[in-house]
Amino acid sequence: MKFSLASMLIGLALVGSSPAVAHHSPFLYFNPAETVFLEGEISNLRWRNPHVYITLDTDEGKSYNVEANSVSILQRMGIDKSVFASGNRVEVAGWPSVRGVDEIFITNLLKSDGTEVVMFPGVPALWSERVEGDSSRWLVTEETLGENDSDAEGIFHVWATSLSDPSEVLIFDRYDFDLTEQAEKARAEYDIFDNVTLNTCEKKGMPFLMEQPYPMQFAKSENAILMHMEEGDMLRVFDMSSDADYSDKEPIPLGYSVGHWEGETLVVTTINSSWPLIDVTGVPSTPDAVFVERFMPSESGQRLDYLLTITDPNTFNSPQEFTKYWLWVPGEKVEPFNCVSD
Repeated sequence: MKFSLASMLIGLALVGSSPAVAHHSPFLYFNPAETVFLEGEISNLRWRNPHVYITLDTDEGKSYNVEANSVSILQRMGIDKSVFASGNRVEVAGWPSVRGVDEIFITNLLKSDGTEVVMFPGVPALWSERVEGDSSRWLVTEETLGENDSDAEGIFHVWATSLSDPSEVLIFDRYDFDLTEQAEKARAEYDIFDNVTLNTCEKKGMPFLMEQPYPMQFAKSENAILMHMEEGDMLRVFDMSSDADYSDKEPIPLGYSVGHWEGETLVVTTINSSWPLIDVTGVPSTPDAVFVERFMPSESGQRLDYLLTITDPNTFNSPQEFTKYWLWVPGEKVEPFNCVSD
């Protein structure tokens, strides 16, 4: 059986001849064009960010590693860890590993009482009319939000990601990079399974971390603007001093960011980032890269558009532009991430 949105997901997951994916997306490691159904007993649970894992001992005598979305995503869908308690007998549906191993990414779960838990935003129920798992917080649009009075000035409040149209909110997964020959070679030699950053608590750097799908918030500080991102409890600092100069600084993962205003638009230039990747497919980034970000609030204050321009002669033949957006969703918060590595 195929989900109704599988064809859309495949289109997002594959760009040209190389797979590409948002850095929290499962589509690089699992095949959303195929659905596997399993039945058995849960024997182990790891309930933590960045992803939840369970072990399912099937009736056929196999043990499957079952990966789910993060705690941050599941809790916003109203799903708690009691669903995965050891000893629970369940049926599950999910996408198989592209490596052909006994591993799936779970999308639906049927409890022994006949209640179905939808575990991936936007995926339809498969078995039951009694459904848990509310996708609404992840599928908001400007239209469904309606008109709300903004609670803050300009960009200075919490912004949330909508997954109603993944092609508009996940930066790197829908672009055919204009790579240099050396970058093409580096990407071809990169092993995504030996170099997985997806499931660790390593602090991400620029520009990789801008793929994160969780809420973020801007705040004012003395001579600076702070950007607090839920993933990894990350804090970016944008120096707003007119004479700021970080050109001679030793590279660090986040680089050094200097901002200025162009009307209501916040423009941020970041240099000297030591983070080695653009995305999880192995497109390299070097300390020579210059990242220019534009955060552009709408007139209504309900939408924040984002434009990232990357210039790096070691990786790209020409400057590359990437876009996404956030929405102001009343009541949304930046929650503690509480990441735990394996």
